[in-house]
Amino acid sequence: MMNHNLILQLLEMVNTDGVMHCHPSQIQLPLQIIRDRCPEQVKIEQIGSSRDGYPLYALLIGQMDTKPIIAATGNCHAEEAIGTVTILRLAEALVSNPDMKALLGKYSFAFIPQANPDGTLKNWEWLKLQHPSYRDYLRHYYRDNRSEDVEHGIPTPETTQECRPEPEAIAKFYRRFPKIHFYVTLHSANVFPGAMFLVSQKPPNEISEALRSVTRSQGLNLYTDNDNGMGGFEFMKSGFYSIPRFEVMREQMLAGGDPERVKKFKLNSFQLVESECNCSMSLVSELPYFEVAGLQDLTPLSDYTPVAGDRETIKRRLVDCDEQSAKQRMSLLTMLLAAGLSSPLLEFQLEKANWLLGNLVGDRQDCQKVRGNPALVKDFIDVRTRPLLLEAEVAGIILRLLQESAQPWQKGDSLIDHYEVVFTNACDQLDRITPIKPISLAAQAKIQAGIILSGLLTV
Repeated sequence: MMNHNLILQLLEMVNTDGVMHCHPSQIQLPLQIIRDRCPEQVKIEQIGSSRDGYPLYALLIGQMDTKPIIAATGNCHAEEAIGTVTILRLAEALVSNPDMKALLGKYSFAFIPQANPDGTLKNWEWLKLQHPSYRDYLRHYYRDNRSEDVEHGIPTPETTQECRPEPEAIAKFYRRFPKIHFYVTLHSANVFPGAMFLVSQKPPNEISEALRSVTRSQGLNLYTDNDNGMGGFEFMKSGFYSIPRFEVMREQMLAGGDPERVKKFKLNSFQLVESECNCSMSLVSELPYFEVAGLQDLTPLSDYTPVAGDRETIKRRLVDCDEQSAKQRMSLLTMLLAAGLSSPLLEFQLEKANWLLGNLVGDRQDCQKVRGNPALVKDFIDVRTRPLLLEAEVAGIILRLLQESAQPWQKGDSLIDHYEVVFTNACDQLDRITPIKPISLAAQAKIQAGIILSGLLTV
């Protein structure tokens, strides 16, 4: 009988040594190698193309018409690309290792390895590094705006004409399956204190234990903060939170006004699979690229004099910090626009700043959920680190805009020098407050492969 110990044994057969992120132009070769190793059980399909013309592939392993289906999507969010190589390494094990291959007698697998190749390319400056640091990430990362979100962009009858081709392809692919037993969309929490699992229902004990075991086997902590459902993430048990429904997320965004803008935020892949594929259980993995020490400390600070008030006070200070950063970002971007800089990246960043400012009202309302709760050590550290993370992020944005501009700038070099100093100083201060430890790509891929394999326990 399958149990969490067997999941760990199977996971040992998945080789994640030397993993590197997969460039969109290179994904076809590993897919072909996987198919050639087991052509009778493997099918590759091009299910569409990205907005910039890169092919979107699905990988089908096993007898899809007769065996229970375990499904997974990687790289919906632009900078969250580890799911691609995870799926490739797991698929390679499924068709190469005899013990893993035996699973195909009972199960089948439907994978979309790289759902956002355009986003991967926009992040390639840091994704290409073997050991990226959080400084590399903050300096170069790119995330699609909410209106362009591949995960939250699934077309519905009233929004089909407004969708990107990637979520359209995802929806069309999964809608062909009348039953999917387990679905996981592989995400990253980037700079975060631990692993977080968002689930459609309270998971059975075997699945909970499997997910905890595979995470801890790679030395990663579980995120355990219960903040009474802020952001739509209702705490279930240590490491496990409810999946935030897009209706709830939309409602929070609507608090800031501009309903036309909010309409661009659409259905997500996990709700699609739940509602249309009769899915027994769906899960969103949130694994950090970088683990922030100290943010796991949930010790109450009720007797700590420098921190006044309850947890709501601290959360509101964090929203104030977000507002100050968003306004600074908008001011700097507007200054560059007025000075004559013109580029798609500048237009994109201006839209992002508008989204950030529009979300603040809903974020402030959300703080009421922790009213009366004591502040935590975690909150105290968060108040100190958030402004510096945002300062480094904004400096990185300005640097990219200046350095990527083909236009001559009279003061370009001096501005670049200035924001290089701003970026470095913010990161140096972060290092003095708390260590930010990178999680190896091999460990991330191993955990995510274990998350997919935990789906075997649902059948």
